[in-house]
Formats: sequence, structure tokens, C-alpha cells
Amino acid sequence: MEGDISEMKDTHAISKTVRDAEGIAHDMGYKFVRTLSISDLLAMVTSNDTIDLETGELRSFRLADLVIEATDGDGATHYIAMEVSYTADGRDTGRAIRNAGFLTRFTGDPAHPAVASIRNDREIQNLIDNGQVYWYELEDRTPRPGG
Repeated sequence: MEGDISEMKDTHAISKTVRDAEGIAHDMGYKFVRTLSISDLLAMVTSNDTIDLETGELRSFRLADLVIEATDGDGATHYIAMEVSYTADGRDTGRAIRNAGFLTRFTGDPAHPAVASIRNDREIQNLIDNGQVYWYELEDRTPRPGG
């Protein structure tokens, strides 16, 4: 049952994050253009040389929680590779960093790793604090006992 509840929390977190994609881009200093679909990501994979990449990595890339296309003040394209979790950990930041790297490789445009979560484990807080990964803080609406 705990696993089911955890999955429900993560699904809710993803839904909330996708709904605020435009705000996330804005908070990061960019103008939102669109969110990329699985089809968009698959097209990137199939139109690029990926012989050196593992099938599992490419599958994980196309199933990313959220990829945002945005522009900066000069109109240059940027991507935001976001992973979403109730509690973000090293796996989430690792996927976000890897996916940002793939986006830059496949498009030639800068990409930025980001995580969305209610809380983070200690392992990733340093990455957030030093600006290697952007953190979009989700509001915790979990009911509290007696409240």
C-alpha cells in the first residue's frame, strides 16, 4: 500500500508540474514556447546518431517527466529537462542532468536540468545550492493528522 501511495503522490506531483510549465520557464528566466511530447523526443532520438547510447537510456529520455522548450531574452532556444518526484533524490537529478545533456547533443541548443519536488534528500541539495540543478518547489498538501 505504501508503494501505491508513493506512486499516487508522484503522479500528482507530475500533473501539477506540467500544469505550471509556463511558470517554471518564467522562474528560470525564459519565455515558455511549448512542452515536448514523447513523439518530439523520439524524433530527436531517431534523427541523431545514438549508436553509443544504451537503449535503456534512450527509453528513459523519451519518457522524461517534462521537457520544456523556451527562449531567452535574445530569442535563442533553451530546453529545460525536468524530473518530478515527491522527494527528489540522486536518481532524479541524474536523469535530469543526463536528459539535459542529450537535449544539447541532439539540438545544439543549451539545456538545463531541473527537478520538481516537495522535498529533497541531502544527496542532491548541494547540486541545487551550487546551481547545477534548478529546483521547483512543490507545495505540500498532504493531510496532517489532527489538522
